[in-house]
Amino acid sequence: MNESINVITKNTRMKCQFVTRKVNSIWETLIANTASRDQPGRIGFPVIAGDRGVRLRAVVIAAVIAFPQLSAISAQVSLTDEFKLKDVAQSASLSFQHNSPFTPERHLHLTMGSGVAWIDLDQDSWPDVCFGQGTPWNGDPEESSKLELRDQVFRNRNGSFTDVTAECGILNTQYSMGFAVGDFDNDGFSDLSISCFGRPRLYRNNGDGTFEDSSRQLSGDPWTVSASCTWTDADLDGLLDLYITNYLGIDSQSYAVCSQTYRGNSIEIPCPPRRYEWPVDTLYRNVGDGCFVDVSKEARLTHSSPSAGLGVITNDFNDDHAPDLYVANDTTANFLLINVGPGQFTDQATAGGVAYNRTGEAEAGMGVTSGDVDGDGRLDIFVANYYGESNTLYRNEGHGLFLDVTSEFGLAAPSRTRLAFGTLLCDFNNDSWLDLFIANGHLTDRLAEAGMQIPFRQKCQLLLNDSGRFFKEVSATSGTYFSREVLGRGCAVADFDLDGDPDVAVQHLNDPAALLQNDGGHQNHSVTIKLIGKNRNRDAIGSTVEIQTAGRSIMRQRDGSSSYLSCNDGWLVIGVGQTEQAMSVRLKWADGITKTNSDIQHGRRICIVEGNKEAGENRVLEIPK
Repeated sequence: MNESINVITKNTRMKCQFVTRKVNSIWETLIANTASRDQPGRIGFPVIAGDRGVRLRAVVIAAVIAFPQLSAISAQVSLTDEFKLKDVAQSASLSFQHNSPFTPERHLHLTMGSGVAWIDLDQDSWPDVCFGQGTPWNGDPEESSKLELRDQVFRNRNGSFTDVTAECGILNTQYSMGFAVGDFDNDGFSDLSISCFGRPRLYRNNGDGTFEDSSRQLSGDPWTVSASCTWTDADLDGLLDLYITNYLGIDSQSYAVCSQTYRGNSIEIPCPPRRYEWPVDTLYRNVGDGCFVDVSKEARLTHSSPSAGLGVITNDFNDDHAPDLYVANDTTANFLLINVGPGQFTDQATAGGVAYNRTGEAEAGMGVTSGDVDGDGRLDIFVANYYGESNTLYRNEGHGLFLDVTSEFGLAAPSRTRLAFGTLLCDFNNDSWLDLFIANGHLTDRLAEAGMQIPFRQKCQLLLNDSGRFFKEVSATSGTYFSREVLGRGCAVADFDLDGDPDVAVQHLNDPAALLQNDGGHQNHSVTIKLIGKNRNRDAIGSTVEIQTAGRSIMRQRDGSSSYLSCNDGWLVIGVGQTEQAMSVRLKWADGITKTNSDIQHGRRICIVEGNKEAGENRVLEIPK
């Protein structure tokens, strides 16, 4: 019986891929013939009516009738066991309320939200968390920052949180956007950077859970709205540099506002990004002693076309042992900035196949994440996009080339009726395959007033990875949080309760944050690893871990930031399925040096310390829970 079902499933998948391509082509044509987000008139997905709507529905209905075995595919996706993500923010004493009150004019930055970062303040192995705060808008970013709304920092003790904002010294009152956590002075304690509406903030960890404000080291324009940021060792000198995406340049004399007329009424809506200036992204070089220099021009960032950058990740995407950058841009081509010489970059997104989607269209990129989705040992890229577009999965084909496989992996249809921001590639059930979490929510609260049947608040999504071949949405069975309509923005992952599976913190625009505790995944095993570099940056950002089990090889990477405006915990929770045997761990450090440690058991929390460059072996230190 199982064999016959598997044959049906295989044949049906081939047929469904053909149908999906046809439906996708028609859908994209319809979208191309309507207004796009860079036109002020569009505030949601275009209304598809008349003959075109009938034709589209006919194609979908025909596909369902022609292939009734579609239900067999859903039934056969391997999900191991059911599990839940439960919002425990209240019971864990994690009480954060985001504040970004909309103006009558609906100024754009107030709709974009803020990020969240996991950071171990005091190196006690319990991940602490920092939430970015908004501020009301009164016409001047520096005046708005005097209203005393602050980012909030919570210390984690045994899975319960305490607000330590005042005593830790992270007292930012600007409108916070993005976070990046990195040990920029290599002293063993995590430092924090925050991008803002206005000049960026930098906080240096004193080693006792308190921070020194070092923001004077970073220049910046008070009227620039920055977005995501990341730490990366761009010039390979062992010191972490800071990359900041810049979203908007606001005219201090005239902040652009937009409106749409519907049935004779003028409705104020957030303007599309094309109505603003697009500043070049910023790269700050770390020159040591806590000092930074803006080297954006020297790094050749000014050679790329100006764009409204929102998401950024850093990894070695072409396997040349130098860190590259991928930037998700809003309504323009994305960037793939390949490191071509210490600290110099060239945009190879178009040649690499990651600037546009499969039909050659630039999408409205928000969040971005990367990981080895299909188990081939290469880092793929996933971009969260605007309502009416699909999110996009770019599969890494090697040698700096990527292929849009969104439809083939079942990710197009579930995303077209969502506006996605934060996103995570993370193995939630520890079966060794990376799953997807997506935080959704629209920008515009006046959709109904404009005659649009599009929800402002939207449900977040969880999709499980079927052995690197397909994603299945399991939101409806994964906990009551996924039945709530929210305004999802930043999200970040950490094992906050140290039980061996990943949990998620989610920022909500103008609402309390969520802390999603993973109540499942325990039927599979995991190993939790922290990397400590010696020859390059101490956080080992840019390094990869490859675990060899009896069944397969599992690869994970150490990021500098991820998602949308957010930063994951530095500890890597790596699911290994049902493996009972000892495993080997192959480390490729940020400088390209590869070393292997054997006899690693599941269920352990270990630090792996990089050996000397010449012949030294890695040291493995077990950390008690």
